[in-house]
Order: sequence, then structure tokens, then C-alpha cells
Amino acid sequence: MRAFITGATGFLGVPLVRTLLEEGFEVAALVRRGTEHAGRLPKHPALRAVEGELDDVTSWLEQLSGFGGDLFFHLAWKDVRSGERNDLVQMMSIVPTVETVRLAKLLDAGAG
Repeated sequence: MRAFITGATGFLGVPLVRTLLEEGFEVAALVRRGTEHAGRLPKHPALRAVEGELDDVTSWLEQLSGFGGDLFFHLAWKDVRSGERNDLVQMMSIVPTVETVRLAKLLDAGAG
């Protein structure tokens, strides 16, 4: 089984990645370019880090070529630190979310 996860280096993403790997999944994890949080992910042969940004979904397609996927978990959201939680900038994550779901469909992954 295969799973693709956005927000893989976050509070919910890291334990989900670990659990899926323990259950025998192959995991593709979206990781922001240059993030210091990439080290939160376990070193595992079944884990594929996919570098990209939430607002540039089409750039991931090539990196995910041939991966397919059985499950898709969209956990990423921009600017969720405490100072930005109630800011209108949150609306900027809606379009990338829709595009991410379209990408999951292209990859023939189920929604999670």
C-alpha cells in the first residue's frame, strides 16, 4: 500500500508517517524546500521525500510519477502559527488545497 501526505513534517504529519511506515506502507511525504523540519521525518527506505511548496502543486507531479497511491492525506496549511490563525491570509490556502485534491485524483489516490 502507498500513501501520499502533505504536511508530513507537522504536528499530525510526523506521527502519521511513522504509523504508516510501521504498518508497511510506502510513503511519499511533501516537504517544503529548505525547511528545518525535514529532520522530524524518520530515516526509512519506504519513505520518499517530495520537495515542493503548497502553492505550486503541479511541480510535485513529476516527483510523484509512478508512485500512484492508495491513500492521500492533506494535512498542510500555510501560516498556522498562533499570530496568523485568524488572519484573512488563511484564505490563501484554499486554492492550493483544491489543486492538491486534483493532484491526488491524477495520482489515482483515495482521499484521506
